[in-house]
Amino acid sequence: LNASGGNSWEGYINLQAINGAYSLSVNTGDWANFFGVVGATTPLASLTVTGGPIWIHSNVSTTGNQSYTFWRLELITASTLSTTTGNITIAAEVGSAGSTPLNLSLNAGTGAININSSIGTYGTGIGAFSATAAAGINIGNNISTKGIQSYNGPINLLGDININSTYDGGTGAQISFASTINGNAAGRGLTVNAGTGLLSLTGAVGG
Repeated sequence: LNASGGNSWEGYINLQAINGAYSLSVNTGDWANFFGVVGATTPLASLTVTGGPIWIHSNVSTTGNQSYTFWRLELITASTLSTTTGNITIAAEVGSAGSTPLNLSLNAGTGAININSSIGTYGTGIGAFSATAAAGINIGNNISTKGIQSYNGPINLLGDININSTYDGGTGAQISFASTINGNAAGRGLTVNAGTGLLSLTGAVGG
């Protein structure tokens, strides 16, 4: 499937590989299956997904914004969501389908990452999680994994946040923060539990 112009689809949707330097909007009352790689040969200009659950089977690449607003995002395989200059907004509970926690990587390039719903608290959870964003990583909900976590970019807490790598009885794994950690208001709380893993803090916290 090649995107041409601004495209919008609604309903029960199964999508294979998608390419084209245009914006794509998917609004589904049932669910959307992204079976193929999105933007593998030509990244999309932007991607907006709203409505029912979405199943991600591969990587997603855009030059502009990505937004996922619905009640559930399930990984079918380990996936990377990336943009070069836009923002990535997750407003859906994120977890893995099947019996194995899968890895999720978010890379917003020069943009920002907005985490508005919990990550790793659905189904079998998430294996490893990484977030990279030069303009900041805005965290408004809890993040749980069974594997390592890495944050490459300044952290901005939007509430009292729990970050752990001990999901579902896991023993823990390394959690690394490569930049500063601050709140968007005074008195924000942050709880980090790496279990038996290493906790690495590179930038100032609350400074």
